[in-house]
Amino acid sequence: MTDAERQRFLANAGADADRLALLVQRLLELARADMATTQAGHCTLRNVVSGLDDVGISIVLQDDGDVPIGAELLTAVLRILAQNSSQAGARTATLRLDHHPTAVSIRYEDDGHGISAGDRDRVFTPFFTSRRLHGGTGLGLPIARSLLSAEKAAIDLLPSTQGAAFVLTFPAGRSFVREKVRRNR
Repeated sequence: MTDAERQRFLANAGADADRLALLVQRLLELARADMATTQAGHCTLRNVVSGLDDVGISIVLQDDGDVPIGAELLTAVLRILAQNSSQAGARTATLRLDHHPTAVSIRYEDDGHGISAGDRDRVFTPFFTSRRLHGGTGLGLPIARSLLSAEKAAIDLLPSTQGAAFVLTFPAGRSFVREKVRRNR
């Protein structure tokens, strides 16, 4: 091999090793998410977002308030969404919190390239990725869904004319609803 061929070969081997390490890490995260048990907790959306300053995009809060889920879990889910947004060319993601009588929802929208019509039905399928050549593993959204499922919460892809849009829905337990009512009086 010439020096140039050897360098290209080593660079390819290094990139493949990095991708396999990421894949193993994501598989472990998916296994942990599938085995997760319910963790009681509440967090404030602003506090969670303040810990996401390293995700490569700006996160804008339209509303703030309490969410009936642990901060660690919500951080993991929002980190996955923000990293996907960054990979899709987004510079900003907007979060809107809504309180309903029986649930709390967070609408997540970014200004990236969005998700093609042909890919919309597959984004939560493990190992599906449109970014394989760029190191994507196709495990981020399945991990997010498994983490939320353990909390009886959900993540759904929403129709969007620009960028990607998701809604996270959390059941509001009776104690959480009573606490919100007391605070609002």
